[in-house]
Amino acid sequence: MHRELHLKMRKNFFTVRVTTYWNGLPREGVECPSLEILKNNLDAILWDDPVCAENSKLRHVEKDVLIPQIMRDRAKELCSDKVQAFTKCCQETGLLMVVKCRQENTALKDCLVGYYSDPSFYEECKAEYLKQREEYRATGIKKKRQKFTPNV
Repeated sequence: MHRELHLKMRKNFFTVRVTTYWNGLPREGVECPSLEILKNNLDAILWDDPVCAENSKLRHVEKDVLIPQIMRDRAKELCSDKVQAFTKCCQETGLLMVVKCRQENTALKDCLVGYYSDPSFYEECKAEYLKQREEYRATGIKKKRQKFTPNV
């Protein structure tokens, strides 16, 4: 009885649980230069799908949070003249901004919504995100997003 209990406990040890999976990894998984790169490329390594590491398969957080964040940042940069006009109006009018800055607010909303609803703009931002993700998965180093400067 004691021996059987001991064997059942041993099945839960980390080394027993992980060894089989580690030995089953392909060569490129075992020889990753760092743990970060292994973590980032694990799906491609396990499923032997080279496209998986850089393809358009996006997680929900990427579709719903990360790409829209890039869209918001870029749209604000592209509508910077309207953002500045609205900010200036708000600073000059104080509490009356709700009434006096309606025109600037409407212009800013129209500009931003125009970019948010543009499918080609979404695809541009998605391509930018996929490029950043690919670089991160290859290097393990997160790159800071550069400011987009529109041609003036």
